[in-house]
This record gives sequence, C-alpha cells and structure tokens, in this order.
Amino acid sequence: MEINWLHNVVLVLITVITLFVAVLLGWVIWRYNAKRNPTPSRLSHHAGLEVAWTVVPVLILVGMAIPSFRLVLLRRPHLRPRLTSR
Repeated sequence: MEINWLHNVVLVLITVITLFVAVLLGWVIWRYNAKRNPTPSRLSHHAGLEVAWTVVPVLILVGMAIPSFRLVLLRRPHLRPRLTSR
C-alpha cells in the first residue's frame, strides 16, 4: 500500500518537474532568440541562481529518499535470508 503511495507521489513530482523544465526551456528559447535579442548580455554568473539550482535538486532528492528508506526498513523484517551461518 505504501509502495503505491510512494510511486504516485514520485510520479506526480517527476511530472511537475518535467513540465516546469519544458515550459522554462520554451520561454528561454522564445525570449533569447537571436532575432529578438541581437546583442547578448555580458552577464555570465548569478550567485543566487547557482546556489538555488544546486540546493533545490538536493532537497527534492532528500525528500524522495526519506520515504524510500523508510519503506525499505519497514520491509526488511519480512525478508528471510536464504542462507544462514552458525
């Protein structure tokens, strides 16, 4: 039951991220087209943006890992070893 819940949550999260990236990519293609923007900006770094696109994926992965590890640990007692040693 919890595995289905985790699957559904991860599926929704992946779908939202994919749609967000697709919309953002489309906006960048439209906004920074050579015809619309003939002289490109000289600005190349933005510290806040670089920190954000490093920290946000880490937080997403940690948010996905916590329920995954919990499920693995809950399922562990049900697994019996095939071979035991004395």
